[in-house]
Amino acid sequence: MKFLHALLATLLLATPALSDDMRLILELVSTSDDTVTGRVALYSNNIDPNRWSVDDAYRLEVDGRVQKINDDFLARLAANRRAYSYDALSGGITEFIPNYSCMMAGPALGDTLRTRYLTYDNDMIVGDEMRDVATEPENCLFLRQLHPADGNAHLAAAQAIAALQTLKALAQ
Repeated sequence: MKFLHALLATLLLATPALSDDMRLILELVSTSDDTVTGRVALYSNNIDPNRWSVDDAYRLEVDGRVQKINDDFLARLAANRRAYSYDALSGGITEFIPNYSCMMAGPALGDTLRTRYLTYDNDMIVGDEMRDVATEPENCLFLRQLHPADGNAHLAAAQAIAALQTLKALAQ
C-alpha cells in the first residue's frame, strides 16, 4: 500500500499541469480607475507560440482560482497569441489617446490584454517580458487605447480579449 501511495505521489508531481515550471503567457486585467477588479491568467510550460508538443500543459485562473477548461481550447488560445506576441507579426504595439471629451461621471472601466512578448534572434527566444498589447474600454473615461499595428494581429488580440472575458463571466 505504501508503494502505491508513493507511486501516485510521484505521478502527480511529474504531471506538467501540477509542476512549478508553468509561466504566465496571457492575462486579461480588468480595472476601475487604477484599481484591478479582475484578472484572468493563462499559464503554460511552453512560452513559444511557434512550437507545440503533446507535453504542453496549461492552467487557467480567474481571480486566483483555477478553472477546469478544455486543454484543446487553452492550446488554441495560446497558439493564437503568435500574431500579437512579437514585433515581426504584430507590427509593434500602437498606443493612442482618443481625440474626444467624455462628460460621463464615475470610474474609468476597461480591460487590458497582456501577453508574454518575445524577442527572437535566429529563431531562438533571447528575451521575454509581460507586455500590454491591447485594451478594451468599457466606457469613454478609459482613455488608454492600444492594439497591435498589424490588422490580423489586432483581430487576434480582440478575439483573445473576447474569449478571456467570456471565461471570466462563466467563472462567476
